[in-house]
Amino acid sequence: MKLTTTIALTTIFSAAIGQASFAQSPKVILERTAHVYANKSAVKAVMDMHMTLGPMGTIGTKAVIYQSGGKKYRVETTMLPGPMAAKVGQNANTLMVATGKYLYMYRPAMNQYSVFPENKPGVGGGPMQSPSQSLMSASGLKKMEATVVGPAKMVSFDNIPCWAIATRSKMANQIVTVYIARSSYLVKGVTMVMNYGKMNMSMKALFTSVSFPKSLPASLFTFTPPKGAVKMATVMPGGMP
Repeated sequence: MKLTTTIALTTIFSAAIGQASFAQSPKVILERTAHVYANKSAVKAVMDMHMTLGPMGTIGTKAVIYQSGGKKYRVETTMLPGPMAAKVGQNANTLMVATGKYLYMYRPAMNQYSVFPENKPGVGGGPMQSPSQSLMSASGLKKMEATVVGPAKMVSFDNIPCWAIATRSKMANQIVTVYIARSSYLVKGVTMVMNYGKMNMSMKALFTSVSFPKSLPASLFTFTPPKGAVKMATVMPGGMP
């Protein structure tokens, strides 16, 4: 009887260790998170971001993000009050719409827009620029697996217990870390650091709210150039989110 109990306890203990190790695998965490978002027909999120550009100061933005069916995507970005926001003003506002085939980027203050095929890599130079790169899509999360650096770490992000998974971007010396809630496997935010010559840049983005509506209006994912809008051949600056 004692031997049987010892064997049973040993088996349970070994299984617990195995599960703990399994749960800390970045690949497993990303795949489980991807599964959560893949089962949602639509996502709406609000994200606050602050980016520090060395001696230039800090830019703050608030973005409302919509995702539908893993293919359609919309981001409305507005400058937050701050040192650089006061100087840049409304010129930094951006609308981005991914229709499932094309990606549109529009600057209302300048009445200029650009359009690109969604499969064109690196459009805009930042993450979350299309459904395939989104932190709220299964495809975007799975693509991160190939760029993971080191093990997942247990941290507190905005006072929420999270897994921190670091990834190395194709851009030189750029590390992007994604924070995934350990209880819900929802993405809570992302940080980025980049050293490029004498330029040091850092960014912190926090999802302040996330909801999963049953559907979203089709009009959100339709872009019609406003009257007088000028089509630009090159990517306009300002790649986040």
